[in-house]
Amino acid sequence: MKKSMSLYTSGIYPKLINCDLPDLEVGYQQFLNAFHTLAGYRGDAKDSKKVKEAIAILLIMFFEGPRLLPVEEWIEDLLRQCSSRELGKKFEKLISDWCDDSLKFYEDVAGASKVVISDDTSDVIRNAAGVFRIMCRSQ
Repeated sequence: MKKSMSLYTSGIYPKLINCDLPDLEVGYQQFLNAFHTLAGYRGDAKDSKKVKEAIAILLIMFFEGPRLLPVEEWIEDLLRQCSSRELGKKFEKLISDWCDDSLKFYEDVAGASKVVISDDTSDVIRNAAGVFRIMCRSQ
C-alpha cells in the first residue's frame, strides 16, 4: 500500500461516473451488471460510459470496502439482501478522507508499535479503530 492514494481524492471516481459520487447506485444488481459489462467489453467506444461506471462500482466494492469497515459491512448487507442503494454522503466522506484520516492516526500514535484503546484514547485513534481495515501510507 506504499504510496497508495484514495481513488476519490485522486480524481478517478468523478472521471468514471456521470453523477456525483454520493448518487452512485451500488449493490447486487449493479455488481452483476458491472461484471457482465466488463466481461463483454470489446473496446467499442459507444460502451465507454457503461464501462467506466462498471469500473467505478467494482472499485468501490472491492477496494474501498476492504479499506473501510463500514463500507464493507454496508456492501455485504446489500449483496446478502440482493438490494442496492446510493453510496451517500457518509460513505463518500469516508472514502475521500481515508488518506488524511490515516495520517492523523499515525501522527496521534507517534510511532507506537502497539495501540491500546482506553478511556484516555483520542477520538482520532478511536475512529480509526472502528473504521479502518487498511491504512493509507502515502505520506
